[in-house]
Amino acid sequence: MNATDGKTPTAEVNVPGVLSSCAQDSLLRSLPSGVTGDAGLGRGSLSLPSQLYTKLSLAKRQFAICLPSTAAAPGVAFFGSGPYGLMPPTQFDAGAALSYTDLVRDPSRPFAYGIRLRGIAVNQEAVPLPAGALARGGGVTLDTALPYTVMRRDVYRPFVDAFRRNTAMVPRAPAVAPFELCFDSGALGFTRVGYAVAPVDLMMAATTRGGGNWTIFGANSMVDVAPGVACLAFVDGGWEAPSAVAVGGFQMENNFLLFDEEASRLGFSGTLLFIRTTCGNFNFSGN
Repeated sequence: MNATDGKTPTAEVNVPGVLSSCAQDSLLRSLPSGVTGDAGLGRGSLSLPSQLYTKLSLAKRQFAICLPSTAAAPGVAFFGSGPYGLMPPTQFDAGAALSYTDLVRDPSRPFAYGIRLRGIAVNQEAVPLPAGALARGGGVTLDTALPYTVMRRDVYRPFVDAFRRNTAMVPRAPAVAPFELCFDSGALGFTRVGYAVAPVDLMMAATTRGGGNWTIFGANSMVDVAPGVACLAFVDGGWEAPSAVAVGGFQMENNFLLFDEEASRLGFSGTLLFIRTTCGNFNFSGN
């Protein structure tokens, strides 16, 4: 691994005795091209962060991830304390741009990272969800193993209906599995933060950490599935979904996320596209 001063890699660090395992090729076929394995980042004692905290005697039990939106640029993960420098147009510490909310545990899924939402809004209008829907059956979790955010049906149905109403004037395209709501992308318009569609707010429960909204703009809500066709990138998990909402990798792209296990809080930046940078803009050119 690379040590870093937060701005550029400074030295190579060899970490002895990290536990890992080999896998049959058949288990790796679903991974993207060029990927040879995966690293567990959950709360378990054998996860990569847990092992590094111990073996490197890191001062803080926290890690940050920044997932890229294209395979042409690498993302970056930091283990331990900041700063967390991204470029251009100017170097800045992504850790200084974070809002925070509590991390919570679900006893039925002890390795998962959960958060509390007080609601979901589309175009700043609250989605009419059933009472207590966001707290039932696993609550709200974050899961990079899911390509797209998955919602239990009692949350998904009113959410998609609200998005449909807010895009009523946009020409539709036939559904493309696993997505239900698809559009003629040429009619959507485009902005710095993706397609010009209604923003989606994940409304954090108010806590001493501040709460606030994680706002999802077009770059993280709409996915191109074919030439001229873009779909709402949220999936119906059915009634048996393990979480009311499981935030997937696509919604995390170009968002800086800090998992502070020591303080039991999640730091979230919102899209970095607003400040003209991306998760691919860490300086990897050091020795």
